[in-house]
Amino acid sequence: MSFQRVSVYCFAAILSMGASFAQVAGRLSGVVVDPSGAAIPGASVNVLASGGKEALLKGRSDEAGVFTFVTVRPGAYDVAVEASGFARLVVRDVTVSPVQETALPAVRL
Repeated sequence: MSFQRVSVYCFAAILSMGASFAQVAGRLSGVVVDPSGAAIPGASVNVLASGGKEALLKGRSDEAGVFTFVTVRPGAYDVAVEASGFARLVVRDVTVSPVQETALPAVRL
């Protein structure tokens, strides 16, 4: 085998390893609404290790009340949602699977 051919194979292997690592993560999404079902924009959404106290990921809902976290490591999480004028809500034991989107049902504050 020539040096050039070996170099090409090594480069291809390195690229494929990087792509496989990137595909392990999952996504987590949902929508934050009030009791009437209206969207709550700007709600604070924190992803914590299951039973944990400190946020691993932090975000906010957009103008439609939607939040999305990309590249979430597979595992079990608690999702804490807060908005001004509403009581804090924690959705417990949310399982994020690799290479899939976990869509929570509407989070009603």
